[in-house]
Amino acid sequence: MDRKPLRLRGYPWSSIVHTVIEGIGVRCDSFCYLLDKPRRVTSRTNPLQSEVRLLRFLLCGIAIASALLLLARGFIGPFRLVRNPINAECALAVSLLLFLLTSREPAQPARPSASTRWPIIVVLAAVLAAYWPTLSMPLITDDYTHIHQISTGQAPSPLGCLTHSCGGPQVFRPLGFAIYWLEWDLWGSAAMPRHALDLILHAVSSALFLLLMRRLSIPPPFDLLAALLFAWHGIRPETVAWPAARFDSLALLFSLIAALAVMREARTGLIVCVLATTAACLSKESAFVLPLLLAALPGRARRSLAASFAVAGGIFVWRWWVLKGIGGYTGLNTGGPAVLEFHGVTFVKTFLARIWGILWFPVNWSTPLEWWMMLALAAGIAASLALLKARPDRRRFVLALACVAVACVPVHHMLLIGPSLERSRYLTYATAPFIFALALAYSKLPVRIGVAAMALVVTFQAATLWHNLKIWRSVAAARHEMCRGVATRARNSPGPIAVTGLPLVLDGVYWSNGFEDCLWLEFQVPPGKVLVNSPAPDASLTIRWDPVARSVRE
Repeated sequence: MDRKPLRLRGYPWSSIVHTVIEGIGVRCDSFCYLLDKPRRVTSRTNPLQSEVRLLRFLLCGIAIASALLLLARGFIGPFRLVRNPINAECALAVSLLLFLLTSREPAQPARPSASTRWPIIVVLAAVLAAYWPTLSMPLITDDYTHIHQISTGQAPSPLGCLTHSCGGPQVFRPLGFAIYWLEWDLWGSAAMPRHALDLILHAVSSALFLLLMRRLSIPPPFDLLAALLFAWHGIRPETVAWPAARFDSLALLFSLIAALAVMREARTGLIVCVLATTAACLSKESAFVLPLLLAALPGRARRSLAASFAVAGGIFVWRWWVLKGIGGYTGLNTGGPAVLEFHGVTFVKTFLARIWGILWFPVNWSTPLEWWMMLALAAGIAASLALLKARPDRRRFVLALACVAVACVPVHHMLLIGPSLERSRYLTYATAPFIFALALAYSKLPVRIGVAAMALVVTFQAATLWHNLKIWRSVAAARHEMCRGVATRARNSPGPIAVTGLPLVLDGVYWSNGFEDCLWLEFQVPPGKVLVNSPAPDASLTIRWDPVARSVRE
């Protein structure tokens, strides 16, 4: 005998649940089976399909719950359930990605790509509008260290960087340091020209990304929205507002050029691909995975791809010979290269959760959110949940996410990023395939819904960028004023003075590095006059950092 469905005041429970879940875009046949709906799924149909539907239902529930927790954290601040917002970000991002991976894409006709030039002008104008405040920022931390090394002859010459480490004992980035040398010869220690160059590099990269989206058949206007998302992504302040992180911008720029060139069969495509791969690998070590990323592109030229592998391999061998090993930062546990240190829990936590949460919601939580940032966060979360109706091309979507993971491998030991977004520059290389994956998903929604939802995501990223840049500008200005105050005390002191307790990072912005170099380059305080975070028994004056007042006091 068939059992009747449960009822409440004349309405079947399963019908109520089915209506609610269908309203948010999830088919709930498996859930209705649990409630004994007459349309139950049996083993004769497809038990695997039933389990997938149940999994999608659970992922949908996790996404909605995580979205509500993240929204509450943004509006009311830390509370018991969500003290660290990164957890809610990661849960929401991973559940949405898994939901999209388990979808079955319907056959849809391809939309033609636009060939007009005005979107490029829009992208360039968008970069200028968002980043013009960085032109008035002072230099900070390692900026002064690099200038001091070059001005005093401690750093090798541009050609010498090809045979010696530059900027550190295990660093091989000759192209970036050649540009530092050129800047020193042209305008000394001036800050504005350096910021202007970083802005130009990012503007060109954003325009190239728009062209790449068109080559990858992202239809309009999603190609333009993807380029704006690339230009305004929230992790950009660490690479655009900080000249010392220009290596990441250079590697990304030349990698985009190589990606466009490898899809050309002409001889010029081969030459440009070889030159761009060479420049990228000489800019930063992250670019050694570039040939693997180029291999994932459709319509790639075999000769260009083979040449890219050969060039990257040759430079890697040369770099190994120069550094007498793989190089890079030194690990804290073994004393060897940090890139070779492997911690299973950290690796799984990084690649299965953290990078996706940071790429999707790159918010610096060091300071309370402004009212407009709260509204933007709500809009971004709502637009993200709209993807519950998307059915992207699974093969291309999986390939894009795989490229994100490959791009993160060279810097895997630096990617356990916290709420302050310190070290977010290491995700610069991964932003391109990640945004491409988002464009794939949103372009499969109905056109009006997809455009509106992705426009909200772009709005959220623009607000996030402004929020994060505001933090960088205020911290950089405060550090410069503190440097000025310490310089004044140093001039009036008969002997050396000591500055103790300076934090390495403040609100996600590097603080103590290069402080003595700032005193020398900006205020002509001779080296040795001020000792920072080091023993100074003969100091005539000691200045201590006050973490509450966020300033130094005698």
